[in-house]
Amino acid sequence: MNEPRTLQKYADDILMLLGSEVVDIELKREKIMDIVKYAFEEVRPYITDTETLTIPYQNKIHIENYEDPINHRKVNVGNVVYVMRSSSPNMVFDYQDILYLMNRRNSLTTVSTDDFARAQLINQVKNTISTDLDHYWDSKNNDLYINVNYPIPQFITIMYTPKYENIEDVESDFWQDKIRKLALGYTKQVLGRIRGKYKLNGAQYDLDSDQLLSEAAQEISEVRSYLDENSDILLPLD
Repeated sequence: MNEPRTLQKYADDILMLLGSEVVDIELKREKIMDIVKYAFEEVRPYITDTETLTIPYQNKIHIENYEDPINHRKVNVGNVVYVMRSSSPNMVFDYQDILYLMNRRNSLTTVSTDDFARAQLINQVKNTISTDLDHYWDSKNNDLYINVNYPIPQFITIMYTPKYENIEDVESDFWQDKIRKLALGYTKQVLGRIRGKYKLNGAQYDLDSDQLLSEAAQEISEVRSYLDENSDILLPLD
């Protein structure tokens, strides 16, 4: 994870890539910041990197009551992917397993197919109760409802996709790069249209409007193509 990147930092990066210290840029930093926000709004629905939160178990959990243990800020959940037990889910079976293993150790007979089937059945039941718990995510009220069978866990772990309300919430290097590339493409598109408004007849140099528009179209297309091609695996199923 990278450090949070501010709007001004995105704008400064784009100005640097456009050579602002060498050539005049017709757009002010504030306008480029608006373009960055526009790019963020386009990329945001595709940012579905997951995070986890371990908290005491309750039937109904109001997520906003909890704080991210790393960033120390209120947890902002966009979608709950799954919920699992964090405390030992196997206590119902531990005692039986110990007796079974003791009996097998004291036995001189070889392991039979019945022994194998019993071990498989125990593991299947353990896996069933230890992982994904039935849950319902009420996104409007930020409430998580959980249905748990015995044994009741002391803690649960929630895997969720954060809700990115501000661009500073995006800490992933990968998604910061996508936002910057898309914003750079849009900035080149705007500059290309500005510089292409007038033609300089008889001048010793030409404005690079056509080149900017060509680069903008390619860069915007590359980011959009990636988002479209990966949307089926990135967008979560509720």
